[in-house]
Amino acid sequence: MTRCNRLFSLALACAILLLSKSAFASHAPDAVHFGDRIHIGENDLGSDAVCFFCSVDVDGNLRGDTVVFFGNLRVRGHVSGDAVVFGGNLNLESNASVNGDTVVMGGRINRDPAAHIGGDRVAFPPVLFYLPLLLLAGIIVGIIYGIYYLIQRGRDRTYPVRI
Repeated sequence: MTRCNRLFSLALACAILLLSKSAFASHAPDAVHFGDRIHIGENDLGSDAVCFFCSVDVDGNLRGDTVVFFGNLRVRGHVSGDAVVFGGNLNLESNASVNGDTVVMGGRINRDPAAHIGGDRVAFPPVLFYLPLLLLAGIIVGIIYGIYYLIQRGRDRTYPVRI
């Protein structure tokens, strides 16, 4: 077995060990989804929840943080860590609690008076969230148009023909 094959085998064995659920069975599983709703039921226990282009519903206990990109977070249960939402709303219903901070960029925090937030509350309105994205899109469109204009300007020139 060559040295390269041994290193590859060792790296593969380490990756399998790190990715196996049995190696870290002492804590609740993390939930990472793309385009699929995450639901933590009343009797469920979760560690962290990360969701891209989907929503998270927490009815039970979540021991870690919750991060949602372009979706909504609804909490009826308890979140021990932080609750962060980019491009969506945070809904804290009756008897919900978040021990950490709540951050909402591009949405609103809808909070029942009986809900508890242990840390700071930060909410950026949608205008402040989407304006830089629109500005960046405008710059990209301007650059593409400028390149197109320079290419077309070079093609439209007519040179005098010598007779």
